[in-house]
Order: sequence, then C-alpha cells, then structure tokens
Amino acid sequence: DDLVITYGWIWTAAATYVSPGNGVFAKGSAPFSAQESIVINFTTPFTTSTYEITLTPSIDTVTSAIPATGYSNKTMNGFTINTSGTYSGAIDWVAQA
Repeated sequence: DDLVITYGWIWTAAATYVSPGNGVFAKGSAPFSAQESIVINFTTPFTTSTYEITLTPSIDTVTSAIPATGYSNKTMNGFTINTSGTYSGAIDWVAQA
C-alpha cells in the first residue's frame, strides 16, 4: 500500500505474463487485494484454447481461509481467475497445452 500512496500507483485487476516458448506453456502468480477475480493476459497467445489450467491459492491474508477457485473466459489470449468471494492473497497458476 505504501507504493500506492507514495507514487500514486493504481491497483488493477489485470495482469500480463510472458508465455515462454511458442505459446504452449505459461505460469505466474496473480496477486489479489480484496478481489473476486483477476484477468490473466498472455503476451504470446496459445495456439489453441484447449490448454489445461492449474490453480493453487495461498491462504487469505485477512481471513486465513483457502478460497475455492476456478477460471472462466478461457481463450488463446488468456483467462480469468475467479474466487468464491472477496480474497486477499496470491494464486499461483500454470497453463499448459
């Protein structure tokens, strides 16, 4: 929060990650701050939208609970990570064709 206040940065619900290789594998960690969803955009699109997604959430920093997670809007360009409610923490993700 200090960076937001000090530098006037803005929290956003979208993240862009580099897909190494030729668009068949990508991974990252999506930071949530009192959010229910976050958009993941690949800088290198996948060759198909039939890739597999694995989600691994951390414990919520506010409630100490582990949220139920899922995804939606899966395209060659990315997907949306959804949680069961407002969540603060990080969700590690892997997308692989």
